[in-house]
Amino acid sequence: MLEAEHDNLREALKGCRQTGEFEAVYRLAASVWRFWWIRGYLGEGRAWLDGAFSDYGLDPVVRAKALHAAGALAWDQSDLRTARDFLVKGMSLFAELGDARGAAFSRLKLGAVFCLQGDYDRAEALMRESLALGRQTDDSQTTAYALIQLAENAMLRAHVWEARSLGDEGLAMFRELGDTYGITASLGILGEAALHEGDHGRAKAMLEESLRMGRAMGDKWRIAMAQAMLGELAGAEKDYRRAAALHKNALGLRWEIGQGEGIAESIEALAALAAHEGKGDCWRAAQLYGATEAVREAVGAPVHPVRRSDHDGQVALLRAGIDEVDFARAWETGRALPLEEAIRLASEAGEGVG
Repeated sequence: MLEAEHDNLREALKGCRQTGEFEAVYRLAASVWRFWWIRGYLGEGRAWLDGAFSDYGLDPVVRAKALHAAGALAWDQSDLRTARDFLVKGMSLFAELGDARGAAFSRLKLGAVFCLQGDYDRAEALMRESLALGRQTDDSQTTAYALIQLAENAMLRAHVWEARSLGDEGLAMFRELGDTYGITASLGILGEAALHEGDHGRAKAMLEESLRMGRAMGDKWRIAMAQAMLGELAGAEKDYRRAAALHKNALGLRWEIGQGEGIAESIEALAALAAHEGKGDCWRAAQLYGATEAVREAVGAPVHPVRRSDHDGQVALLRAGIDEVDFARAWETGRALPLEEAIRLASEAGEGVG
């Protein structure tokens, strides 16, 4: 419904801004931010919400919600420093207002920021606080989202069994609530857990269901995540051409919505495939790894422990495949590449594998 009315929504927001009705802008934008989030209009949503840090004499409830929405969209684009500023301020306002649910969700999203930055202990502490708030207030939705965020944090730090346990509990709650987004996200995390545990059948079933549900919602973020994980699965089964196609699809969506860390992950996956194609493509693979190092430094998101061993192993194999001087030159060339050029280079990888 919102997609059909999107042009009207834009005109309403534009008209309110032009007449100085800022509270109306932020009240409306904070009410529909999940639409922008799920459908991939992240930059557009941020353009309406990023001014929420200015007071404009807004009702504190409206401002708190706008700050949370702005922080969530910034997190989705891996603008982690900005996201952190918005979410900390929003969390503080929710606390002043006595809004336990708002404070819990701000803690969850702030925890997700720390998680991407590699500060897993701090992330878990915030998520555990949200989980406690959800259980104390008998709020099933807050509890379920806290469980799934904790599962993601456990996954990234390579605590796969814990991720599966938390994810199973969260999925059961989301199914009971009928929360489509929560089900889709849970399936994605559980599919990844199954992949790391070597249960390819379970991984495929869950990831394909997550992909199907993501497509039904038009959720570009979740579609890209499911495709990336199915690409990992195809690579594990040595179906390199399918792996390349899936990773390229994921990269295209991540570029479209501006998801920095996801872009780096997709390019790394394609770099690993390029390294299998021959000596000439070892140069390209080294360039791509250099490019992703620069992207990760820019957004402040390291390679997570769950992927660190594979990443370092691929780079070590790559080093062994070409002259050390050539490797260093290719890596530094990649670090200097504009992101658009790195994406173009990555899109050519994988054609000759197998």
